Amino acid sequence: MALHPTFFTLFIGNNDVLTYASSGGTMDAITPIDGAVGVGFNKSLEAVVNALTEQGAGGAIANLADITTVPYFTVIPYDGLILNQSQANQLTIHYKEAGLKFYEGKNAFVINDPSKPNAIRQIEKGELLILEIQLDPSKDKYLTAEIPIPKKYMLTHEEIAHVQQAIASYNECIKHIANEKKLAFVDVYAFTKTFREEISFDERLLCAKYSANSIFSLDGLHLNSFGQAFLANIFIKAINKRYDSEIPLVTIANYKGI
Repeated sequence: MALHPTFFTLFIGNNDVLTYASSGGTMDAITPIDGAVGVGFNKSLEAVVNALTEQGAGGAIANLADITTVPYFTVIPYDGLILNQSQANQLTIHYKEAGLKFYEGKNAFVINDPSKPNAIRQIEKGELLILEIQLDPSKDKYLTAEIPIPKKYMLTHEEIAHVQQAIASYNECIKHIANEKKLAFVDVYAFTKTFREEISFDERLLCAKYSANSIFSLDGLHLNSFGQAFLANIFIKAINKRYDSEIPLVTIANYKGI
C-alpha cells in the first residue's frame, strides 16, 4: 500500500485450505468462512480488497482452483498396488488379522485408519493419495503394502468434501466482492477443469511419470513456467474484458514445461 498502486492483481486463499489438505487432514485447520478479520475468510478478504481499492485503484481478483483435482492429489491411483498371485497370497496372510484380501492384478493400497480394527484398511475408490509420499524414505514399503500408508498421505471422502466445500464458499465470496467492487474476475476454478492428465503413475517404478508438455512442476501442485503462461493469459483476458484494454497475450510457446 505504500506504493499507492493504481492497479493490482489479487490471487489469495489457496493456503487457507492447502495445509490441511496436503497433510491428509492431520495439520492445521481450514480457515472458516465467517469470523473477524484475521479469523474468517470473508471478512479478511473484504479488508484486503477495501485497502487496495480505497484510493480508487482498479484490479483483477481470481478465484481458487479445486485443489483436489490437481496431480498432487490424483496421480497415484487408489488401486495402484499391482500384484502377482504369489505376492497377493503373501499379503493376504500378512494382513489376515485385519481381514484384508488381495488378488492378482490391481489392488487398493493399504492405509492406516484409527477408526478400523487393527487401525488398518484399504483405501476406497474416490479417496486420494498424496504425491508427497514419493519423498518418504519408506515409500517403497508403503507402495508395496509391506506396511500401511500413514494417514498424512491420504484424504478420506469426508475430508475431500470438507476441502471442496470450503473452496466453493471462498469462491462465492471472491465472486461477490469482484462484482461489488467492479473488478476483473479471473475464473481460475474453470481454468483448472481444462487440465489434461499429463502426469501418470508407474506401478513398476512406484513413481510419477511427467510428460514434457506438463503444465505442472515436479511437485504436481504448482504450475511451471509453461503453466504460468496459460494462467497469465486468463488474467489478461479478464482484465481486457473488464477495462476494455488491449494488453497483448503471452506467447505460450516461448515457455517450457518439464
